[in-house]
Amino acid sequence: MKRKSFGIIIFLCLSLGNVFAQVDTLRIASYNLLFFPSSQGVARLPNFRTVINALKPDVLVVQELESLDGQLLFLNQVLNFNQSNLYQSAPYLDGFDLDNTLFYKTSKVTLLGAQQIRTSLRDIFAYSLLANGVEFRMFSVHLKAGSELNDERQRANEASTLRNYLNGLNPEENFVVA
Repeated sequence: MKRKSFGIIIFLCLSLGNVFAQVDTLRIASYNLLFFPSSQGVARLPNFRTVINALKPDVLVVQELESLDGQLLFLNQVLNFNQSNLYQSAPYLDGFDLDNTLFYKTSKVTLLGAQQIRTSLRDIFAYSLLANGVEFRMFSVHLKAGSELNDERQRANEASTLRNYLNGLNPEENFVVA
């Protein structure tokens, strides 16, 4: 009996080891680019590279992006600077004010879709992704700054818009808000 139990324990340990070996970590980061590219433009590219090389994100959402040109500049001169085609970007979605976008390593993540959730100031950007067979949504949010009462109201309205959207999701759905 002891020999049989010992064999079962060894089998389970080896089986669980294989299961855990298949699990992969996904590194997600959010970064406010501060009016990129017009705010000091290409002069900040080396600093961005230093940060990204330290973070090594698999998925990166950024805020305060001004244009498609800025998205392509960041993709090519920061994320893919040392290794071409390591990252891809989500389609550029132009909002009312400063924009957000998503970059991802194609070896780790598949982009399934992108959409804007409209607010009265800065849109919320939602991305559907697939990693290791698991679907999830990534939301990039850049709420109104400031300490004035109007700023606080604007932030509350934007947060309520996101909360209402999230309340409409399937309870089983995975998501990250950044």
